[in-house]
Amino acid sequence: MFFNISNHPTSQWGKKQLEEAQKFGEVVDVPFPNVDPHINDVEMENLAKTFCQSNPEIINASAEDVFHVMGETGFIFALVVLLGRQRCVHSTTQRKSLEKDGVKTSIFEFVQFRRF
Repeated sequence: MFFNISNHPTSQWGKKQLEEAQKFGEVVDVPFPNVDPHINDVEMENLAKTFCQSNPEIINASAEDVFHVMGETGFIFALVVLLGRQRCVHSTTQRKSLEKDGVKTSIFEFVQFRRF
């Protein structure tokens, strides 16, 4: 299975990203927690542990399952440490900038999943 732990549900992904995720198996969204920017290191580690322990998808995951983790950097690091870096992937993108009438807009196009 492919567990998407991010603020970007797979229903909002482009065709290419979803097809690449499906190569790992069934795709399941796991809601990303609200991470308080004021918590300290110990609280961050505890948040990651509690997150893992309170999500049946994570508790029941097999060794072959993959976790797509994207979001708040400190939380992601703590989560990758807990889950094991070989089981975790992140998205890579190509940024394309468009400028119109003095307004610059960036569009991020999915390229691949990369293991941590």
